[in-house]
Amino acid sequence: MRVSNAAEPDRSKAQWRNLMQTLEKDAGAKLQRMRPIEGLPDLVFTANAGLTHDGKTVISQFRQKERQREEEYFKRWFTEHDYSVIPLGVESYFEGAGDLLGFTDIWFGGYRQRSEIGAYAALSKIYDKEILPLELVNKKFYHLDTCFCPLSGGELLYYPAAFDFYAQETIVNRIAEDRQLVVKLRQNGLLAMLFALIVMLCCQLVAIELWIYSKITVTCLTLSSLGNLPNLADRQNVLPLH
Repeated sequence: MRVSNAAEPDRSKAQWRNLMQTLEKDAGAKLQRMRPIEGLPDLVFTANAGLTHDGKTVISQFRQKERQREEEYFKRWFTEHDYSVIPLGVESYFEGAGDLLGFTDIWFGGYRQRSEIGAYAALSKIYDKEILPLELVNKKFYHLDTCFCPLSGGELLYYPAAFDFYAQETIVNRIAEDRQLVVKLRQNGLLAMLFALIVMLCCQLVAIELWIYSKITVTCLTLSSLGNLPNLADRQNVLPLH
């Protein structure tokens, strides 16, 4: 981050309001908002607050000390909003929905960079779900949601090079080939860093009932060698966010 690359507050607020309006009015999503807390700048990454499913919430146990102070705030917020907050019950790092994603019948849990594999056995019991751990071996992809994006139509957009061999095999064996949207990159140096950023943005989509709300244009998806679904572009709503 460079101070010279400061955000434009008015522009950022307008884009944020547009995103909220699009998700709520156009997509029919129900959104809840958290009040920002001074000294906790990473609260904006709400996917990392914890995991909520069927009214049950497990609060994250952050690896970084800077974020551990968020845990009590998240616990209080979910409790005040009538969620049943359940302790993870093990002393393992777990960074919420940023590292645990999946479909109705199966979930996948990213580990090594931030979360730890030991968390997933406990979460599997709490939610009565099969959770397959996937080891993240590329430090650029520190959370699962930076390289792995289940879509609401049953497809999976992911970047194989972010995972170790066994994780790649797990994905291939459990997700049908015609549902895999694979990002393939073969660049080095500065260009590789640029494409890593593109992969992150591609995977940080919001998919609601076959509509995809993204931060980037379909050009980036094409640059990332995204294939398979020819009608993907017809299911996009691209919102400018800077």
